[in-house]
Amino acid sequence: MLGMFAGGDRNKKNDKKSTRDLSTIDKGYRLADKYEVIKKIGEGGFGAAFLVKSLTANVSVNYVAKAQKLTNNPAQNQDLITRFKRESQTLQKLGSAHGQIPSLFDFFEFEGNFYLIQEYVKGQTLADVLMAKVQKKSTFSSQEIIDIILSLLEVLIKVHGENVIHRDIKPQNIILREGDNKPVLIDFGLIKEVSYSTLDQTGTQAGTMGYCPLEQMCGKAMYQSDLFAVGMTMLVCLTGIGAHGFKIEPNPIVDPQNAKVRLDGLEEIIGKILTVFIQESLAVLPQNRFESAQEMRETLLQIKNAQYMAMGANHAKNEMEKMRKEIERLKGQLKTQDKDFKHEKSGIKQVAKDNKINQIITTQKEVDGFNIIKRIIKNNGLDDTRLKLKDTVEFCGINIDNDEKKTLIRLYFNDENNLNFAIILKDGKEDKYELKTLRGISPKKEKILDRARELMTNKKAPAVSNNALLDTAIDQMRIPQKEEQKKGKDLGKFKDLF
Repeated sequence: MLGMFAGGDRNKKNDKKSTRDLSTIDKGYRLADKYEVIKKIGEGGFGAAFLVKSLTANVSVNYVAKAQKLTNNPAQNQDLITRFKRESQTLQKLGSAHGQIPSLFDFFEFEGNFYLIQEYVKGQTLADVLMAKVQKKSTFSSQEIIDIILSLLEVLIKVHGENVIHRDIKPQNIILREGDNKPVLIDFGLIKEVSYSTLDQTGTQAGTMGYCPLEQMCGKAMYQSDLFAVGMTMLVCLTGIGAHGFKIEPNPIVDPQNAKVRLDGLEEIIGKILTVFIQESLAVLPQNRFESAQEMRETLLQIKNAQYMAMGANHAKNEMEKMRKEIERLKGQLKTQDKDFKHEKSGIKQVAKDNKINQIITTQKEVDGFNIIKRIIKNNGLDDTRLKLKDTVEFCGINIDNDEKKTLIRLYFNDENNLNFAIILKDGKEDKYELKTLRGISPKKEKILDRARELMTNKKAPAVSNNALLDTAIDQMRIPQKEEQKKGKDLGKFKDLF
């Protein structure tokens, strides 16, 4: 039965001396007389991966065997085993539900090591394909990477729908499957299953530097953490520059609300709207990213279908050499920043370990509450883009135009068993309510709207659309607002941006 250990009695007799060293496993080694190693695919700090063939199937079938090695630390071993079992359960659930997640076929213990037997996906990783392109002084085109990311986001919608956060999305963990070139998401060893009882709990710090956002460094991974990693993957594939080569300014520890990833010169390569899309994906604070993988995909799909993309494609051949030169210029410019930037990221990670910035890291519940308020505002004809979320030690404040004197809501979600939110009245007093679940916010819709209308009655120019991403791009291009005041997310009308 899947998930049961083969040779359980033998495991009780195994000691340190009887555990097989994974580094000694080579071609021909047999796993529990069921699989034979064809070759080693890779080996890391905690395990190894092998291409194996079945010894029991009537036809030739190849699989990937992932082995988990143990350490000399019993407590750490228990953690590794728990994570390995969790990965098997997740792959079993997800692999049968989506064709771009490897299926799990077997799970057992043998000679003191734990093995996962999963589907062998024939193809190259996104990292390998990018490296080959860079060696030819090229990168992925906008059209190529948009198609890949759209398909990847379909996978992520399913993963998040199963209450799972991947936590390690990067080009090395995406295989472009031979035949259909579809991205297959692999390596769920760092997954984190989510329930509302655990959303606000601080977990282990895991992930890959550069693809790992601030909240994940603090052990507070959430769905939006995966969206950051997707955005960084897209950026790396478009530029050929490593994830550590992009500077965050101002210092996110000092000014997290205004910190953002610097994308100097990128607009000239991929255009303004796609740059703004990536900028939103890479927002330092999770509440400033896309609300979900679904919203991120819908926005990117409209960018793909917009007329300006077709117009840009017509000029692509003539502009290719210019783009390549610009990429080389960016690489040279950022290379000098590499050393300082690595040091800076190391400092951020250390501060995160010390939990000195946990107070400014918004939790999943707070982000979800903020998004509920935004939907209420947007669905009733008000400008949801004017809402901003600012975290404090005591509460999360939702204000208008980043003005704390115009605070609309306070979310008191620090105690996960005692949720409260308050509407801030004219006199500054709180109209406070206790919540059993986040669904308790919606019944207070009319009171929220009445107060929002009061706070929004100033002469601030309205947003061009209900899409903050597009509004930013339009503002940069100074398109007259009167011509573009239709609501919605129709990107076709923005063809003149490129």
